[in-house]
Amino acid sequence: MVLGIESSTGRCGAALVRAGELIGECSLGGGLTPHHIDGIAVSIGPGSFTGLRVGLAAAKGLALALSKPIVGISSLAAMAWDVPFACWPVAPALDARKGEMYIGLYSTAGGVPEELSAPVACAPEELPVVYRDTDTLFLGTGALVYREALSRLCGAKAHFVPVGHARPRASAIAFLGAIRLERGEEEDAAALVPSYLRPSEAELARRRRHSSR
Repeated sequence: MVLGIESSTGRCGAALVRAGELIGECSLGGGLTPHHIDGIAVSIGPGSFTGLRVGLAAAKGLALALSKPIVGISSLAAMAWDVPFACWPVAPALDARKGEMYIGLYSTAGGVPEELSAPVACAPEELPVVYRDTDTLFLGTGALVYREALSRLCGAKAHFVPVGHARPRASAIAFLGAIRLERGEEEDAAALVPSYLRPSEAELARRRRHSSR
């Protein structure tokens, strides 16, 4: 594990990396309070069911307490933000466990991710054909776990972004949120919900109980 320290400008920071993966990063400018915030952006998934609920609850609480606008940002779009001006479609993928992944398809040719195909939860073997039609850049934990399967399915059209881009970053959520807020795309905090893409274990258990009656 390597610790990196940056103090060459007025904004200092530190980061931990291990085996090509970012473990944690912090950047500080100083002198700010919550009341300096003009708006709040929060990841709405897909991803960890519990993590999304906790993050969304915290963001909603801040938005209501500070009377600030809020927007929800796709975690997959945030990952695509890290690959700007790509000449090929970008396919961020998160490991969804149980042999599945959450995956979406974006164009970043203009610098900002534009959705080309709605995100889905699927096994690598069920990957929609749109991902195989052209050369595609895969990234994320899903691409790492299922790289062999994706390579088999897509052949030479499958390209993989370095492992350092495995997860969505809070800064990408903030940048994409700022773009939406500047467009006036504020959302109703009370109505903002996670995008799970598939039922939770609790929901599946409830369905099984009902079907067995």
